Amino acid sequence: MIILISTSPGGLLPTLLSRCLRLSFAPLPPEEMAEFLVSHKGMSQEKASLVASLAMGSLGRALNPEMEAFWERRRAWLEKIDSLSRDDPRGWMALAEELASDREESLRFLEWLQSWYRDILICSATGNNQGIANQDMVKSIEGQAGLHGPERILFLLSEAVRTEARIHRNFNRRMALEDLLRRVTESGF
Repeated sequence: MIILISTSPGGLLPTLLSRCLRLSFAPLPPEEMAEFLVSHKGMSQEKASLVASLAMGSLGRALNPEMEAFWERRRAWLEKIDSLSRDDPRGWMALAEELASDREESLRFLEWLQSWYRDILICSATGNNQGIANQDMVKSIEGQAGLHGPERILFLLSEAVRTEARIHRNFNRRMALEDLLRRVTESGF
């Protein structure tokens, strides 16, 4: 028996896929993850809930020692993006250059940005903050949801996904991030 794990099965050869039994695993509920983190890792309930929501159903991600550092980087990224201005291209160009210096950091930023826009879209569409990943940033998320319509948020989310795909295809990181950040500043974050 061979176990093949893929995050993009569409990229596998059809002859290989035809011989496979496909099993899909759903994300773990945040409540169960938080309970595990409290009982097995000794985290406080508040921290465990936040880590569980940020991990988006992946226990491995929640247990990753880098999760604490990621938590802090999100705050720094949000501050930097909040400070960007349409009238000052030097700001978004400098941020793009900073993020582009490390491919993995660029991809982590884009992963967070996608979760950020997902959270804003949830608040905009439902009128509440149930199910958002960035629970500690609820006020900012609600503020952004009130400023932009779902169309604009979906556009920015799709731009973040497109930029991530470009970087995976070895597109120039700085140029891809500059293009994204220019679009973000066109009508506010």
